[in-house]
Amino acid sequence: MEISVTCALVFLLVFGGACCVDGRQEASNADTSKDDAGQKRSYRASEIKPSRCSYTFVVPQQKLTGALCVSTETARVNSSEMASLRALLDRQQEQLDTMRGQLEKEGALASEMRVLRKESINMNARITQLYAQLLKEIIQKKDQALEQRRLESLVLNATAQ
Repeated sequence: MEISVTCALVFLLVFGGACCVDGRQEASNADTSKDDAGQKRSYRASEIKPSRCSYTFVVPQQKLTGALCVSTETARVNSSEMASLRALLDRQQEQLDTMRGQLEKEGALASEMRVLRKESINMNARITQLYAQLLKEIIQKKDQALEQRRLESLVLNATAQ
């Protein structure tokens, strides 16, 4: 593991160092040619910029157990993988549409249940009102019947005397 990391670092230093050496040589050649004339010096100074070699090392948090491979090719899209992903996306889209339909149906059922509960409450209130009215009429009829019997008995008593 440490050997592969060491090999990779050495590889980068060797081939990256060649880049830096070439850049330094170009810069030193430019410096010697700058001494020719004052006008050319300012022109070449703005034209040639000193090159820098910089490296970014990515150190993994976990220890590497296998070989370290670097691919310079761009990632190619696998058509079968793309087709399977599209099929999966289509399937999930269908499921989402189905769930939306079910949600709309359940929402309609819930609102219908609320309306039915309100109607039930109103019907129960009306039934209670009618029951109270019926009891009142029954009591009035009994009172009228008692009053009629009392008057009849008074009339009988008055005629009997």
